[in-house]
Amino acid sequence: MRKIHPEYKALMDYIQRGLLGDVKKTVDNIKLMPRRVDWCSILHNNSRDTALHVVCRSKNDYMLSYVMTEGMHTCLEQSNVYGNRPLHEAAKISNIFAVNTFIEIGVKVDALNNALNTPLMLSVSSRDEDSAAVVDALLGEGSNSALVNQFGQTASHVCSGLGSLEALQLLLKHDSRTCSVTRLDGRSALHAAAHHGREDLLETLQERGHQQDSNVRALCGSTPIMDALRRGHVSTAAAITALWPLTHVAAKDAKGRGLCQVAAEGGYVDAIKFAVNDHKLSPLQTDDFGACSLHSAAGAGRCEAVQFLVQDLQVPVDVKDNAGKTPLWWALQNRHTVCAEQLLQLGAQPLAEPAALKQR
Repeated sequence: MRKIHPEYKALMDYIQRGLLGDVKKTVDNIKLMPRRVDWCSILHNNSRDTALHVVCRSKNDYMLSYVMTEGMHTCLEQSNVYGNRPLHEAAKISNIFAVNTFIEIGVKVDALNNALNTPLMLSVSSRDEDSAAVVDALLGEGSNSALVNQFGQTASHVCSGLGSLEALQLLLKHDSRTCSVTRLDGRSALHAAAHHGREDLLETLQERGHQQDSNVRALCGSTPIMDALRRGHVSTAAAITALWPLTHVAAKDAKGRGLCQVAAEGGYVDAIKFAVNDHKLSPLQTDDFGACSLHSAAGAGRCEAVQFLVQDLQVPVDVKDNAGKTPLWWALQNRHTVCAEQLLQLGAQPLAEPAALKQR
């Protein structure tokens, strides 16, 4: 690995620390070197960042203005080890001053990094107070919101999970069709919102892109409400059923698992209660392999859910799947010994699955 010159290393350090005076002195020293200064060749050893990348992350307007006057604008299209250009770095942390500065110069707004993310996609990955302003600036410069990254996500997908309401409204006002695109795994923007518990975004999604498809299925068969309960977002699941009255709460995924089973697998008692009490789904409902919610909870080592299912919902502790395997076997097979001990305390019979106990 090429050793970085001490002056270059000092420059990066001073920029990160926001020491503008020291940055100016170091730049002057670098300009006095015998060789002509090529800012694009001054790279951090590990990240391959240029000084301009580092400045963008510092969010220091004065620093950026200074380095641009010193010729670092030549690094605008330079990529680091992740394929990020300075505009990616600025957009990612909602550095609106840097974004506007680069746009005025004529930077390429839809450059792709190694993961095929555009600056627009990175700008909606947080709820920073300036993120919407960055989105507005990029869209105004012609950024294509329909582009997809390596996972098949548009900016709308990313924003539905991680971004702000204002940013999502801007994206969908610009082009609501991006909301209906599904990722490579078949998940929609509504899946993303459900997975992250973003009930604050549901109304906007309904109004602009998901009027009737709350039952859209991922390749694994999971619906948005399943994704919400799997993560324990009960209020989000309730909001989905309120906004989309035709939501299929009795739907099953590709393995035949229903809401109660995915909630049990996630280990969230409130999610199980939502499925059983609010929507009258049976905890004894089985999937294509004959496994019920107790098998799912035990297989995932969810002790609280196991106790609730057995003690409160009266699920038989030794209930068997199509292969004759009990929840105790499922717990042991996945090495959840604490959960297995809990099942024994709840009355599970070791002789019901002698092979599994022998392996233990």
